[in-house]
Amino acid sequence: MRLKSLLLVLSIILLLGLPAATFAQSGGDVTFDTVAITYPDGKEVKVELTGTELGLKASGKAISGKATIEHSKGVTVISLRIGGFSPAARLGSQYTTYVLWAVTPEGQVQNLGEFRRRGSDTFDTWIGTPFKTATQFQTFSLIITAEPYSMVQSPSRTIIVSNRPPLERGIPTEQSTISFAGDFACGERGISAGGPPTRREILPGDLYILDIFPAVRLYCADTCRTFAVTEPTDRQQQAWEAVMQAVQMAENMIKPGVRARDVYKAVKEFLDSQQVSEKSFWHHAGHGLGYGGHEAPRIIPGSEDVFEEGDVFTLEPGVYTKGLQGGIRLEDNYVVRAQGIEDLFNFPWGLWTA
Repeated sequence: MRLKSLLLVLSIILLLGLPAATFAQSGGDVTFDTVAITYPDGKEVKVELTGTELGLKASGKAISGKATIEHSKGVTVISLRIGGFSPAARLGSQYTTYVLWAVTPEGQVQNLGEFRRRGSDTFDTWIGTPFKTATQFQTFSLIITAEPYSMVQSPSRTIIVSNRPPLERGIPTEQSTISFAGDFACGERGISAGGPPTRREILPGDLYILDIFPAVRLYCADTCRTFAVTEPTDRQQQAWEAVMQAVQMAENMIKPGVRARDVYKAVKEFLDSQQVSEKSFWHHAGHGLGYGGHEAPRIIPGSEDVFEEGDVFTLEPGVYTKGLQGGIRLEDNYVVRAQGIEDLFNFPWGLWTA
């Protein structure tokens, strides 16, 4: 992602006064299927909203509502009324409120405002009373999530309401899958795959890969550290040192004009030369970041991408073996400067003990 293009888009968003974010995409994401609706210019469309299983579980009764939505002159105005909510804390002590979101099929999201239950003395918008808001999107889904606070930039996985197809026939719709990014695989599950948390119990000696993909105002990041559930073994520490050396090797190589495939080749050859790795490095060595979570320059075999000043990217080498009881992956994000790169993170490196 080139910084000039990014700044241009962010400037447009700021002028509109409408905050937006983008979900990062990953094969290991948790997903939620819904319907995205394209709202015709100058036409009111009526849409029903219904509660999910989580909403029913929290409230003990059905959540339902109706929205009237109209797109005109580049802005979509949403007026809705909905009821049946219970306190958000019933879904978890971390939740204090509910937020309405617009989500496009491409993964862009926008916080449209907060709902508080009737009787709140903190906020003016009560569930059960009419609520009016707007978005710059024309094709999108509506969802309501439980959140820890109102100004979050991307939805939690706790979706309690989503829209249904429009009541009127002939309004364009499409299936839309909302992804909630993150890789939380631990132990041997992390050797050849990633994915969301499961019911698997963490075992003594496990390595826990925590790879997260935060996104703020259209711009994606991607970072990873590895945790040892108990005191790291000598083998685990050796593997961490090998991966750390691979990171540093790539950091020292990258500058404007360097081919991404040459960086991959150097990282791969180095890790394969380390006995502790058992030649287990099987994925990309990094990728560009921008509006999406995986963009050019792609640090993979055969890549035609060349690093340019202003590129924002990630490095993420790793090793994964049964002898390690999992995998080691390390990742930071960088920007290419004229003479080299700048690390955009300041979180310490280390094989952390949980």
